[in-house]
Amino acid sequence: MRTVDLEQRRKRLQWLACCILVIGLGSAVVVFVHAGGGPEAGMRYEVVDGVSYPTPLEDTKQFSREMELYGGKSLVLVDALLRWFAALWHGRPLAAVIALVSTGIAALLWYVARHPGPAYPYDDVANRDDAGR
Repeated sequence: MRTVDLEQRRKRLQWLACCILVIGLGSAVVVFVHAGGGPEAGMRYEVVDGVSYPTPLEDTKQFSREMELYGGKSLVLVDALLRWFAALWHGRPLAAVIALVSTGIAALLWYVARHPGPAYPYDDVANRDDAGR
């Protein structure tokens, strides 16, 4: 079995952290630039003074009243939470998620590279004296 010294392991982990950070942030920029903001499915249009405005069905008072009637205030809160979580995976919020996840993984790898454990997990046990027993 080939052993890798700590310095070589540290350099590899730091290189991997840099690659993940660059690729992740680059992907986030691409997603952010190409994210569309067009109307989605489930939209209705309200006409005010001859101008039509797209409105999501979930943002109407009728929808909120019906949700509260069927499930109470807790259903309204759960529905809002689920819609927020689902919105994270589309468009510009997805770019933010990609940037945060790649930054977190790169920071974790960098931390592991800077604070390595012992080369072999039982080195400290093998080298201690038996005077403490």
